[in-house]
Amino acid sequence: MGNKQKFVDFVVEWCNDDSHGYSQANRWGPDCDCSSLMYMAARAAGYDVPASGTRYTGTMLNHFQAAGFKAARFDGNLYDCPPASIALNVTHHVEAFVDWGRLGGAHIDEHGGVQGCCQGDQTGNEVSVGPAYTPSYGWDYILLPPDDTEWSGDHNAVAPVNLPMPRYRVWTREDGWLSWLTGLRCDCSCGDDYAGVAGHWIYDMQFDGLGPAGWYRIIRADGSETTNESGNTDSPVVGIVVYYDTPDPSATGYYKAEYRVHWLGGEPGWGKWEHDDEDGGAGKDADSPLDMVQLTLSKA
Repeated sequence: MGNKQKFVDFVVEWCNDDSHGYSQANRWGPDCDCSSLMYMAARAAGYDVPASGTRYTGTMLNHFQAAGFKAARFDGNLYDCPPASIALNVTHHVEAFVDWGRLGGAHIDEHGGVQGCCQGDQTGNEVSVGPAYTPSYGWDYILLPPDDTEWSGDHNAVAPVNLPMPRYRVWTREDGWLSWLTGLRCDCSCGDDYAGVAGHWIYDMQFDGLGPAGWYRIIRADGSETTNESGNTDSPVVGIVVYYDTPDPSATGYYKAEYRVHWLGGEPGWGKWEHDDEDGGAGKDADSPLDMVQLTLSKA
């Protein structure tokens, strides 16, 4: 009998340990790719999936169903998928839900490829946990593990909800208004999970679908701030605060905005994930204009 807690713990431990990076050449340790991580986690948790032979996303549906998992067609709702379930696209990718609304998995190597030239996680995102998202190619199935008596997490499934996902877009002087993103998915076919263009300063932003009393604040390098208002392109954006107001919490529970930004300047990089206005928002300083933004929801 498999153990859901051990499965989740394995995925989280590998994601948090930078000695494990992405590599298809060394996918069975110490590095991994998206499917080998799921197979290793399942084996370590006691599920009877193959330990040898050909194993990849295209074989997971049969192997994991044979081990007791149930396959449900993905209905578009990321928030009713319980921890220890698996989001699978049989052609492209797989990740595991390590908590409500959070996915852990192996993504890409340090050069944006699949070989993994150096052992370990060079970027912090080769193998990592982050907000649940739907990639441009979509998820085909959610693989639901069999029940077990040793699970320490929440046994109560979240009722299916059609929670409005916020939309947002940015304006740069080089590109004008870019495409809207809905959560971590661009509304166009580019496949980006962020708004912006690397290296292009963001001068303006728009947000939509933040709930009945939701709001956003834009902070610019000249010290000016605007709330729920766009149209100022005189000074680059250096920070944002986003607050999500759950439309019907009695039906869905409470959710909050989860967002982060990438800044330029002397020390470019991604900031940590922020939640509503809990820590004052996302950004670095007046000398570090933003060029990329990500926004989704997480369960409060």
